[in-house]
Amino acid sequence: MENEFGLIIKRERNNQGLSLAKLSKVIFNELGVSLNASYINRLESGEQQNPSFAIVCALSSALNLDINEVFRAFNYENLIADYNEEAEFTIAELIRLHKVIMPEGDRLINKEEQEIIISIIHTIFNIARKDVSFEDLSPLLYHIQQLHNIQKRYVDTVEVAFQTKTLIFNITVILEQSDLSGEEVVGALNEQVKQKGSKLLDINDELIVFTLGNEEWLAKKEHNQITFIAKYNAIVSF
Repeated sequence: MENEFGLIIKRERNNQGLSLAKLSKVIFNELGVSLNASYINRLESGEQQNPSFAIVCALSSALNLDINEVFRAFNYENLIADYNEEAEFTIAELIRLHKVIMPEGDRLINKEEQEIIISIIHTIFNIARKDVSFEDLSPLLYHIQQLHNIQKRYVDTVEVAFQTKTLIFNITVILEQSDLSGEEVVGALNEQVKQKGSKLLDINDELIVFTLGNEEWLAKKEHNQITFIAKYNAIVSF
């Protein structure tokens, strides 16, 4: 998934209370590797792609990352040892290291949802240790509202994988104005990415015209996010 390693770095850096500058200093003092704060920031945001093996190792060591999660971030699951039925996992490891399908079965739970679910499970166990009052439920209700907001945002979003990247399409306008069903839109997007994914990845911050069924739609691409704007009548394709 696109920028998955950068998101892992940002998550663990924040969890450990490290600023970008502090993490840079830790890497230099403990590992002798010069990695400035600006580079780490670009890596976290996705502006910097494909870090070298040495940089991946330095960041993994400094933040004590789970090597299995790092391998998965770069789609090297085949390097992870065969599953051991005697293995023990924390709740966070169990959720972060596996591809979890939504209850509806329509997509995988994304990274943002994973972190909220981890917080919800921890909160539930903490509440269960004592007699429950309404005040104790407040953190749980807060996390559930966060999850609701995330899922509401993703209702009209389609994720399409290509090579090691994931393109995220916001199809709200299409569903509101098109005669195409949601299933037809998803199928057409998958076909477009399959045919022209390499070219699409090279486009950034530009307007694109997609042919979906017998309709053409104007969209704006920013990094891996593609938002459909309006139906396009001219016979043009990217």
